[in-house]
Order: sequence, then C-alpha cells, then structure tokens
Amino acid sequence: MGNFAYETAYYDLCGIAYLIRLKDNEKFPQVPVYSLARDACLIIYQINKEIFNNEYTLNGNIKNIRHKVKLYNKGNSKQIYTKILENSIKQFGDDVDNIGLFLDNGMLVGSTIFHQYIYIDTDILKSNPRINQSNALDFFKYVGEIAFSFAEIIKEEVKFDVPPFELIPTFSYLDNFSYKAKDIHHSQLYKEDDTSNVVITRLLLILQEATFCLWLQQGVSFNNDDITLDMYMAVRLISIKADEVMDNLVNMRKFLKDEFDKIDQACNREFTKIINSYNQELKSECKLLRNFLHYNFKEENFLDFFISKTKEDRNYSEEIVGKVNFCVMEPISQVLSQYFAVERMKSMSDWEKVRNRLVTLFKKVYKR
Repeated sequence: MGNFAYETAYYDLCGIAYLIRLKDNEKFPQVPVYSLARDACLIIYQINKEIFNNEYTLNGNIKNIRHKVKLYNKGNSKQIYTKILENSIKQFGDDVDNIGLFLDNGMLVGSTIFHQYIYIDTDILKSNPRINQSNALDFFKYVGEIAFSFAEIIKEEVKFDVPPFELIPTFSYLDNFSYKAKDIHHSQLYKEDDTSNVVITRLLLILQEATFCLWLQQGVSFNNDDITLDMYMAVRLISIKADEVMDNLVNMRKFLKDEFDKIDQACNREFTKIINSYNQELKSECKLLRNFLHYNFKEENFLDFFISKTKEDRNYSEEIVGKVNFCVMEPISQVLSQYFAVERMKSMSDWEKVRNRLVTLFKKVYKR
C-alpha cells in the first residue's frame, strides 16, 4: 500500500465538513459543536503546517484554538482557569448566574467552561455574549472557506477517485431533544483554593470531550462493508480525544497528587480503575492513532492504517470506538456527573437576578 498523506488530509477535511453540517440535532449546538470546532482548527492547522509547509497565512485564532486539543498547559493551568472565570464574569457579571451547565436525564454532560476554554486568547470573546456568538459564526465561516480551499488544492494530489468536497452529504443524526440548561453562579463551582479550582476546570473539560465521544457513537452506522466518513471520523476523533483525556488524568495524578487522591477517593477510586483499564486495554492503540494526527510523507498515515485494519477486521471501527467509550468515556461521564452533584446547585430566580443587578447599579452610583 502506498503512502496516503494527501488522501488522509483530504478525508479529514471532508469528514469535518460532513459532521459540522449536521442539521436536526438539538444537542449538537449546545455541547458537541465546540469540541468539533476545535478539531476543525486542529486539522486545518496541521494541514497548512505539514502538507503546505505553512505556505498560507491563517487567522491567528486557528492556531490558538488548535492548541486547545491539550486539556491542560504545563505550568499555565492556574492562568487558564483564571482567564476562564474572568471571561465568565466579564460577559455576565459577578452578581448573577454566570456559568451554564448542560444536563441529560439529570446527568451533567457539559458546561460553558469548555466554550470559554477554546475561545480564550482569541479575538472572538468580547464582553457581550451576542457579539461573541456573531464573532464565532463569522470565524467558523472563515474556517469552512479555508477547508474548502485546502480540499480543492489537495484533491489534485490524491491518487484515487474521491467525492468532490462540495458534494459531501450532511451527517444524518435526528435528535429532537435538547440538553437541559442550568445556570449557576461560579461560587457554587469554584472555591477559594486555586489548586482545587484548576482540577475542577480540567475535569469539566474532560467531561465535555467524553460527552462528544458518546454522542458521536450514537449517530454512526457501522453496518457497512465500505469505509464511510462517519466510521472514519469516529475512529479519527475519538482516538485523539481518548489519548488527550487520559493524558490529562495521568498528569493530574502525577503533579496534583493530593487533590487527585482526594477526588479519586471520594469517587471510590474510579479514576484509578479507569486509568488502569485504559493502560491495559487501549493505551498503545490510542497513542498510535493519536500520533497519526501528523501527516507523514515517508511513513504510514491514518488512512493507510485505517484501510489496512478494516481489511483485517471489518468490525474494527465499531470495536475500537465501542471499547474507548465503554472503558473510558462512559465511566468518566458517570463518575464526574456524580462527583459534581449539580442537583444540589441552585439557579437564581428572576427576582434574585433583578435584585442583585439593582444592588450593583446602586453601588456604582454611590461610588461616583
């Protein structure tokens, strides 16, 4: 089999377009889209760097969002948590609920912490949520245009027939039920201890990645003898997220040992069990798949590997995705939902919000 660097890049661009065009799914714009949007920046950045040798000047937001594939930054975790909290307060104020949570049948599945995380250090975030939304839409329209342009260039180098980028279908995933939204004040989540708050932030980022993986698996049809875009992208993205999620957990166990042990013990050592299970069952495979994030003109690429594994075992896609979610994402989701116990957190009533905002306004007047 030949080397498929161009083909892998083209399939990646088509797969992102396929997923992000999803319609008629109420959950997608609430939680999964943010993880996928980050993945789109990741793929475009790597293609420009490794396929085109940085020939094209990209909007700086692409690089900043691409690096959010890491769920922590060595030595900068406190700074990241602080920026996320400051942005939440800047947008909504400190006198009303300023963090959004998303629930599915009572289970915590995501939060606006992840939204803030991917947008910090970009020019997308302003002090007005509506402006932020408009800025984000404009930026991701640009991302879509770049993806189309890159696909058109790469297609000229592809060795076999591939579908035209503009004819890629939309991901069919009908879901009429949205997540339940619950707003809380940051003081119900974050306390005065910075180390604890860093861990809380990193756990919430992990939770949202787990939610994406579980959500995506539910929409993929594995009953196909041919390689399809949804099968391809499920293995591509879920393996990357598995490696990053577990890298984050292991890093916390090593460098935030006291805090990790306290949380792990409160959760009946479930995190330790998940780490051990991953190391035994999945680590080597997921690390191999994650390293295919890079496009290599001398050695094997993700598409080469994926075709080879599927020829050996037509159920490879379903098996690896199911194994990652069963051993890692599902137990992480359940443990973190129980740990955060959001049912105990209270949202402010409309009257409380009005009263608090009036008090803030009066204080400003008296300071003059």
